[in-house]
Amino acid sequence: MLQSSFSIIDQLMIGQLGENSIAAVGLGGNFMLIFSVVIGAIGTVAGILISQFIRADDEREAWRGFTVSNLFGIAVAMIFMLASFCFANSILGLYTTDAETIIIGTPYLRILSFTFIPMAISTVVATWLRCNEHATAISQMLNLLFMLAGFVYCLQKEKKNILFSIQMEKISMAEYMIMIMPILISEFLWSLGQNINSAVYGHIGTDSLAAYTLTCPIQGLFVGALSGLSAAAGVIIGKELGQKEYDGAYKESKKLMWLGAAGSAVLSLVLIVASGLYVSFYQVAADVKSVAQLLLIVFAIYAPVKVINMILGGGIIRSGGNTKIIMIIDIVGTWLVGIPLCLFAAYVLKLSIVPVYAILSVEEIVRLVITLVMFKKKTWMRTIGES
Repeated sequence: MLQSSFSIIDQLMIGQLGENSIAAVGLGGNFMLIFSVVIGAIGTVAGILISQFIRADDEREAWRGFTVSNLFGIAVAMIFMLASFCFANSILGLYTTDAETIIIGTPYLRILSFTFIPMAISTVVATWLRCNEHATAISQMLNLLFMLAGFVYCLQKEKKNILFSIQMEKISMAEYMIMIMPILISEFLWSLGQNINSAVYGHIGTDSLAAYTLTCPIQGLFVGALSGLSAAAGVIIGKELGQKEYDGAYKESKKLMWLGAAGSAVLSLVLIVASGLYVSFYQVAADVKSVAQLLLIVFAIYAPVKVINMILGGGIIRSGGNTKIIMIIDIVGTWLVGIPLCLFAAYVLKLSIVPVYAILSVEEIVRLVITLVMFKKKTWMRTIGES
């Protein structure tokens, strides 16, 4: 929630500068989203390895998973940093033809590029802390400093020594790549799909894009309030699987899903009631505020389904290490359902942004149905390092 609240404060400040500035920042954020989900995927795999090996009392192997994930994350961050700094203008041009929006967004994206490496390191460090049951918070550049300080403190408190090694014994590097690649592919394709949606909104009109961008921070805060359940699910269920407590893992999984459903339902009602107040803080045209409010209401309606998908697919099923299942589900949901519906609604039916957004969100329902079927089959429950 602290991470997401940072975005809201940032957006509120920029929201006083008009529609073009809001749209420009939104486009820069879209490219950063691709990086965020890729790094998040690396953090997910780190969590799977660390949580299971810690519960199996194999600290040396847990440290190796930590080291490999950190190095991989830094390499990915460097690629994104160079791309966003050197080709910022071209990247933004993929989303919109509005010259003013591109001019405003270019320096913003270049500034964002310097946050990629710290974000990569802090993501993996935060994963280690979560798997060792320590609280983590703070955001962006300072996030890394606080994470490292907490990291060193926890090591000293528990009298642990850092064991840096990239030679894992229970799984090979090839098995590590087999585990991480489906997550990287699915998260990358999902974020690419989100970027295509934003490009569609941008071509509907700058005002439509600005209205959607206004909703992004509050959506992030909403999901952030419950995404901890997804991270917790990965740790809790991973530790159960590490000890081969399969019945316990299944029972805990259902509890976490019910918690997510109940919490998101309450927050959805709050969001619907407060949506008008939120958009009133921005210095934009009345029609932009009206569209933004409607988009928030549509998001609130679909939010409980989105949150359950996040907990179930992003945390529970992945904790067993079989990441291919979620990759397939994500590809089906985003590319066989969401994107085609978005393009059809926008370019064939020529609808405005609110019905387009409502129609493409049907993908969350499709994703949930498929994921629940896979969950009930229980084939995802396995202990890493054992055949």
